Amino acid sequence: TDDKVIIDVLTSHSNVQRQIIKKKYKVMYGLSLEEDIKAELGGHFEDICLALLMPVADFIVECLHTALKGYRTDENCIIEVLVSLEYMELRYLKSVFKEKYKHDLGEFLSSGLRGDIQKLVTALTDKDREYFAEVDTDLALMEAHHLFDRWVEKVELGRLIEELGLGPGPVHHHPSDSQPGTTSSHDSRLRKVRWPFNGGSHQVEFGGNIRHALLAIVECIDNRPAFFAKQLHEALNGPGTDDKTIIRILVSRSEIDLSDIQEWYHMKYDEDLSEAIYADTSGDYRKMLLKILNP
Repeated sequence: TDDKVIIDVLTSHSNVQRQIIKKKYKVMYGLSLEEDIKAELGGHFEDICLALLMPVADFIVECLHTALKGYRTDENCIIEVLVSLEYMELRYLKSVFKEKYKHDLGEFLSSGLRGDIQKLVTALTDKDREYFAEVDTDLALMEAHHLFDRWVEKVELGRLIEELGLGPGPVHHHPSDSQPGTTSSHDSRLRKVRWPFNGGSHQVEFGGNIRHALLAIVECIDNRPAFFAKQLHEALNGPGTDDKTIIRILVSRSEIDLSDIQEWYHMKYDEDLSEAIYADTSGDYRKMLLKILNP
């Protein structure tokens, strides 16, 4: 097997072009490209090759399905995917999931979760979630102050989940837009609305996975590329390399905002993402990751 050819072909074409290559391969050789890759490759190199060969939406819904039906529930994957989706992306993923697995995405995920995380996931996948709704700044500020007052006493998690989970979608930032005074009016309103959640009080009231999930929502609304940079940093610097997260983010964001994610990674951690991945991976898997980052 010429692994270099595989790496070059898969990384030098867009996802749409890779779907065409798959079909041509089947016509020319009467074989499935995916099955041949499974037969010839192995490990994380095989995993990322197969991920690149899937339509992006199919890959993401498979990640969500595996997150619940794998050997352990991967709540981090579920939260990462859901908080980063815009309204139309969520609608499309729900339709793809329904077609592929014959289940409603929200009901499927909620069935395997419990407690506060279940409530949050239900809110994030709610079919009535409004992305394009106009922001009533005065009302939102009043609600934010009201929530903060309740925080001083006892936070009502259901209300907080409603406010965070059903709010506007994430804001996209390029690193050059990060300086004070350069934010859009929409972003400024969001920052005003969310001030109670950006401090330390929520870290006192909540612990464990729900704390992580609530922070993820706020961080992703604030700055989606920076949020993914943080996810990658944690995947590379945990007790063991989280290859599933690395593959998921690089494959799913490669044609969206991966260059911005790289810039934010460097800004936040004073290290190139390519260097961090080089130090933590090896072999053809490493070569593939680096080629995705630097095609």
